[in-house]
Amino acid sequence: MPQTNLVFGQVESDLKNKKYSSAMMKLGSISVKYSKDIVFLNYLAKTQKALSDVSGLIRTLKEIIKIDSTPGCQLELMKILYAEGSINDALDIGLSLQDEQLAPREVKILSHLLLKIFIEENDFDGVQETVAKFQNSADEDDFMQWAMGLVSLSRNDKNGALTFFRAAVASNNKNDQAWVSLAMLHDEMGDRELAMANLEMSLDRNPLNQAAVKLYSAWAPKNAEKIGTALSRIQFYLSKNEFDEEISLCHIQLLSKIQSWKNVDFEISKLILTQPQNSNYREMKKKLELSLDIN
Repeated sequence: MPQTNLVFGQVESDLKNKKYSSAMMKLGSISVKYSKDIVFLNYLAKTQKALSDVSGLIRTLKEIIKIDSTPGCQLELMKILYAEGSINDALDIGLSLQDEQLAPREVKILSHLLLKIFIEENDFDGVQETVAKFQNSADEDDFMQWAMGLVSLSRNDKNGALTFFRAAVASNNKNDQAWVSLAMLHDEMGDRELAMANLEMSLDRNPLNQAAVKLYSAWAPKNAEKIGTALSRIQFYLSKNEFDEEISLCHIQLLSKIQSWKNVDFEISKLILTQPQNSNYREMKKKLELSLDIN
């Protein structure tokens, strides 16, 4: 064991210094003997997480849970499964944890993960049941307030949704999702000016909110002063997410609006480069070239 402790110490040092491949090599040297050891598995999980080895991390967390099924480890596995699209597996873990004794931070993680799953599945009864289950923290939780706003919308209760969305941003002014929901609701209620202001609040807090960028680019052409701002917001987004097809198409539409044809051609060419089999983009380019030749 002293030799093993030395290896663990070296792994700890490697992780601290971000030498993740080195840490993995050291763990590999003792993996056969210590594959069921909880200390080894915890170091392995940390290393796999640092190396973005998602499939390996899932296997390791499942092994850890067999030995020590603490809520924290199960929540970590649930979070990863959700991020990887294994919704049913993530939900199974979440439902099994609902009646466990959890720390306040764990309650927040669990409730938010469950809400995200139910929202994605359009299961608004599940959303409401989850909020009711964790009622003690619901009034102060902006994410829960936002989720209840979505429940109200699903029942066509716009005034109720407005109340919840406003409560969400009042509780947490940085909740960009709630600002987007407010924008969409105000626009539906006929107030585009206030809706644009809500979108700007969302994008000021998270310029990478895809829904907000799409809406802003869709609404901007009706306000000439906003087109330049919309282009700036799209270009910033694409500098961080270059191959986002939906936002690239929004970019092309706005560039077309201001007749920046060379840039339109360039953006279409980028789409063709990333999706050479997509005939729609080739057709777009052909039509643009014909139009430019005519003019």
